[in-house]
Amino acid sequence: MATIHYPAYTIRSENEEKHYQAIIYTILRCLGIQVKVEVTTNKERIDAVIEFLTRIYLIEFKLNQSPQIALKQIRKMEYYERYKNSKKEIILVGVKIDTKKRNIDKWEHGSGSGSGSGSGSGMKSISRKSIKEKKSKERIIKKTKKIKKKKSSDVVGKKKNRSI
Repeated sequence: MATIHYPAYTIRSENEEKHYQAIIYTILRCLGIQVKVEVTTNKERIDAVIEFLTRIYLIEFKLNQSPQIALKQIRKMEYYERYKNSKKEIILVGVKIDTKKRNIDKWEHGSGSGSGSGSGSGMKSISRKSIKEKKSKERIIKKTKKIKKKKSSDVVGKKKNRSI
């Protein structure tokens, strides 16, 4: 917790962005991920920055607002400028936090274009529902593969029994 930037400590209620930012920060740090919060730029502060060997994630959180609004802010304030010369891929991430659900509701990501034009290639919107659906489909596929393997092994076993 000592690495959380000072302004993040001024949390007054859980209806503040900083409340959720601190929770996400703590989870990521517990997982061993180096994350910086409230990173200053020449125009404003970036909510969170995660830097890996080949990529940099610039994250903006918004309470009860769309992830697109968060991405617009990243582009408008040109947060990526600070990291432009790093030669790493810059990923912009906009996160919508729903205070009624008390959870991350949606997020979008795009690449950080050096031009700041606002055009994000590879944009994708993901919701908790779509993640659940994807995991459900993956489970069904795994079960289907197991059944097929079992049937094929049963057939092989029966053939062996007949030849004896």
